[in-house]
Amino acid sequence: MPLEFSRRTQRLVLASYILAFVLGVPKWWSLTSVPRARLPLRELADVHDAKSIPVTLQFQWLAQCPGASAAGPAFDVSGLNALAQAEFGDASDGHRVLVLESHSAWQIDYQVTVSDASSAAAAASGSAIQVCAVAPDTELAARSVHVDAAGLVKVAAVTVEDAAKSLAAYAQHLASLMARPGQSMHFSQQYEVLLSLMVQNPERTPVRAWDVSAPAAAVLRPVLTEILGDAARFKLVSQVEYYAQPGSGVTLPSPPPLLPIHMRVELDAATGEWVEQAAAPQPPQPVAIPVAQLPHFVNPDWSLAAVTPNHSVVHLVTYVPDPQTPMTVLGPSGDASRSNDFVVPRWGGVAVRNLAPGSPKVDAAALAPVWLAHLREVFGVVPLAGTTAKVGPRKAQPTTITFAANTRAALTAAERLVYHQSQVAVHVAETVETLAALVRLTDQQANLPVSRSLARRVAAALERVALVRSGAGAARDRFAAAWQARRDAEAAFFDPEMVGLAYFPAEHTYAVYMPLFVPVLTTVVMMAAKEVRLWRAGK
Repeated sequence: MPLEFSRRTQRLVLASYILAFVLGVPKWWSLTSVPRARLPLRELADVHDAKSIPVTLQFQWLAQCPGASAAGPAFDVSGLNALAQAEFGDASDGHRVLVLESHSAWQIDYQVTVSDASSAAAAASGSAIQVCAVAPDTELAARSVHVDAAGLVKVAAVTVEDAAKSLAAYAQHLASLMARPGQSMHFSQQYEVLLSLMVQNPERTPVRAWDVSAPAAAVLRPVLTEILGDAARFKLVSQVEYYAQPGSGVTLPSPPPLLPIHMRVELDAATGEWVEQAAAPQPPQPVAIPVAQLPHFVNPDWSLAAVTPNHSVVHLVTYVPDPQTPMTVLGPSGDASRSNDFVVPRWGGVAVRNLAPGSPKVDAAALAPVWLAHLREVFGVVPLAGTTAKVGPRKAQPTTITFAANTRAALTAAERLVYHQSQVAVHVAETVETLAALVRLTDQQANLPVSRSLARRVAAALERVALVRSGAGAARDRFAAAWQARRDAEAAFFDPEMVGLAYFPAEHTYAVYMPLFVPVLTTVVMMAAKEVRLWRAGK
């Protein structure tokens, strides 16, 4: 082969290698590098450092109480607004501390405004608390506040100062309730309410039907819609399980001893055969379940898993014990529970129903009030209906706040307001804390990918947080925005693309690629150096 042709071929091969490196390495680098989209760090830091949630309690003043024959005391609304704000600020400075499960303290900044019913502010809020004044009488004494189930607040006052003090006291009471949210179910995008019927001995209680459609539609579905804000965030599922034995926390009585065989048989005169005698009927042996044993009542062998994957389950269990061993749930004082039931926090509730032998049916409609009470407690709804509170200094005359009894199955307007506002604060705080944890995680581990879709979720969550903190819109809209913000934050934190095990540290990457690239690169560099020397020598 001619030397010139050999040199030309060698240089062509070398140029091909160099060109492949020049074009291929950047492409390889872009394909193997971890995507790191930009996160809105400054916006998140501003909200996280502030750790405050502004909440405005908007009161809408009515000149006359609905249904009243005459107008109540007339007050100047602007003066009432100024006095109420001053009274509220002097009593509490408008601040409450919200402590989350993560032990992170957030501050809720409350403001009180009183506006006329015809004002633009009251019309724009869409969630103002309606207030009217009545003259004090025997039913409603001076410095008293009465709140009906629809949310109408009646203030018994003669002077504008008394009305302002009563309104400020009611606002203080609402603020203290909102800053102490009840222990609720863990946040989930979807909940599955599982109504389970557990029958211990179907031979003695042959329950075959478990129709919960009527109470579910009349009671459970409306209440869950009010609690969660949307009917699409939950689904109702029912099931029946037989031979469901209680857990280890229930001590069942021992069966009577079995007599010897010669004492259990007798000679049948008609057939001349020895026949075993029927056992004498035994009296029922009641079983009392104290509070200490209630956590172990639920048997882990029961089928209580979610029917739909990725749904958090709220359990509403109805347990039918053997009629031979009727069960009674005891309260903390040792007395029998009124409804013979108990609640497991963040899990659900259990109602024990003792049936007569041979009963084929469980009355689901009678269980609806018990289920409703379990749902309210499991989701942390503070009960206000039928309660009375005294707010104010003891030396001065305190304000008596009375909430009317609730005759409906749904939440009262005051209970709904307190629950939604407290959950708004919890959702906003948890959203910001989750996003802050996500940012810390990405800073500590540079190999974690941050996709553009994840960055968009973070930005969308912060936008909704800003909307909630601005106080714009109705209370229902702010609750929906806060819920969606927390949903986006949870989805961003648990994004399936952020799997650290699939993205190795740089040292591992070098260890994998060095045996492949170094030999080839060494040969190419040596040949390139040789060609440079020949070129300089004129060959």
